[in-house]
Amino acid sequence: MRQRILIVRNDRLGDAILALPAVLLLKALFPTSEIYFWANPTVAPLIRCVSGIERVLCAVEGNDAQLLRQLRDSGISTAYCLYATARNAFTLLRSSIPDRVGTARRWFSFAFNRRVNLRRRGEYRHEALLNLDLIAVDRGNNDYLFPEVEIPEHAMNAGDRLLKSAGIEGIRPLVIIHPGSGNSAVNWSSVNFQKLAVNLALNSNVDAVVTGITSEQDLCTEVAHDNPANFCGRTNLIEMAALIKRATLLISNSTGPLHLAVALGCKVIGLYPPRADCLPDRWGPYGHPEWAITPDLQICQKCMPSENSPCRCMEEISPDQVYTKALELIGL
Repeated sequence: MRQRILIVRNDRLGDAILALPAVLLLKALFPTSEIYFWANPTVAPLIRCVSGIERVLCAVEGNDAQLLRQLRDSGISTAYCLYATARNAFTLLRSSIPDRVGTARRWFSFAFNRRVNLRRRGEYRHEALLNLDLIAVDRGNNDYLFPEVEIPEHAMNAGDRLLKSAGIEGIRPLVIIHPGSGNSAVNWSSVNFQKLAVNLALNSNVDAVVTGITSEQDLCTEVAHDNPANFCGRTNLIEMAALIKRATLLISNSTGPLHLAVALGCKVIGLYPPRADCLPDRWGPYGHPEWAITPDLQICQKCMPSENSPCRCMEEISPDQVYTKALELIGL
C-alpha cells in the first residue's frame, strides 16, 4: 500500500486554500504517496476538486466519533497539522496515526510526536509559506503555488446559465465584486464598493457582477444598486468557483473567495487594512503581492473588524484608485 499522508486544515475557506500548496510539496517529497485532506464540511466539496488529493475527510462539528472512525480506517501514516487546535491535536493522538507533525509552541503540542518550532503570530511571512515551513523548512528556493482545481462541468454550466440570465455572454472581461468577508479584518465600506460598482457598470468594455452569501444580501443589494447584476445567495461554493473561473478579475476584502480566485488563475485586487496581523505580507494574494492595496499609513492598532470600529484607515483607499487598478489588470 502506498504511503498515505494527511493535511489538517479544517477551518475557513481562505485558510484551506492557502494550505493547498502543501499538496505539491508533499508530492515532490513523496512522489508515490496518497494525499488526504481533513477539511471543514462547508469547504470539503471544493477540496474534492483539487488535483492530487485522493480523499477528503470531514465531519460535523462535535461528531468526533465519526471523524475518528474515518481517520482510523484510512491507513494514514503521517499527519501534518496545519491548523493547530487542541481538538485537532487530541483527535490525531486518539486516531493512532503513528507520525503526527505539528507546532511545538502550544500547550497541547505534546500530542504531536514530531514538533516544529514554528512561530506564526506576529510574523510578516505569508500564511501559505508558513504552512510549507511546517512540512519542510529546507526546501531550497521552491515556494510551491497551487495545484489545479478542476471545477465539475455541471457547476460550470450552472455558472454560465446564471451569467446568461443577466445578459452576460462572455464576450467582455468579467469583473466580480465581492464586498463581504468573514470579518477577520476591517472592510472597505459598502459606499466605496457601490461607487466602484457604478464605475464598472458604466464601462461598456467590461461586465460586472456582485457576489456574496445569503447573509450578505443587504450589503450586496446596496453595492449593486441595480447597476451590476447581483448574484448574492444564488450560488453554492462550487458554482461560485465556476463564476470565478470565467472571470478576469475579482475585487474583494481579505476573504476566502480572493484566495480561491488566485488558486483558479483569476487576477484579484485585495483590500487590506494597515493592521499588523492583517497585512498582505501574511494574507495577501499568494504569489502576487502587487495585487494588494493597503492604505499608505502607519500600522494602526484601532483597525478592528467591528461595525463600531473608530478606525477610518480603509477610507484612504478611494474608489477611483481601485477602478484604475482594475482597468490596469484587465488590460484596458
